[in-house]
Amino acid sequence: MWNKIVDFVSKDELTINDFAAEEDLLLATAVLFVHTATVDESFHKKEYDEIHKFLMERFGFSDNMIEMLIKHANRTNNEILDVDHFIEILNRHMSLDARRTLAKMIWYVVLADGVVRPCEDRLFRDLCPRLGVPVAEQGAIKDEVMRDVAKYEDPIRKILQDAGF
Repeated sequence: MWNKIVDFVSKDELTINDFAAEEDLLLATAVLFVHTATVDESFHKKEYDEIHKFLMERFGFSDNMIEMLIKHANRTNNEILDVDHFIEILNRHMSLDARRTLAKMIWYVVLADGVVRPCEDRLFRDLCPRLGVPVAEQGAIKDEVMRDVAKYEDPIRKILQDAGF
């Protein structure tokens, strides 16, 4: 996180708009996560935990900062039904590779509660092209995330871990 801050403030021409863009990007990311988590009209603890983990890993925020960001994103998500503005921010400020990673993170949120509902799958299929992630890559993204999740949800592995192996 420190390196990210140093890189950010070391820019030759730092303006107040740079800070606003960074804040917009964080909020847009959080809103998209919350929107994904609540598309099935519920916000499960596991989904909250997955979003919290991503925001902490990617942005290095404290628990309190993340909680405030998620609450603000949830309130923003409830006030607007259209996420186009936030997608536009993400497309403007993130590289295609970063948006691919974001798509993976969104699929992790979808899988967090253990059930993929049709509305969640539909949302993912809708968001990917809007983020510039080709439709042809969606299956590979889902497969990669599902393989990663399966590593930790293998019942035999869980039994061995619980037994101390």
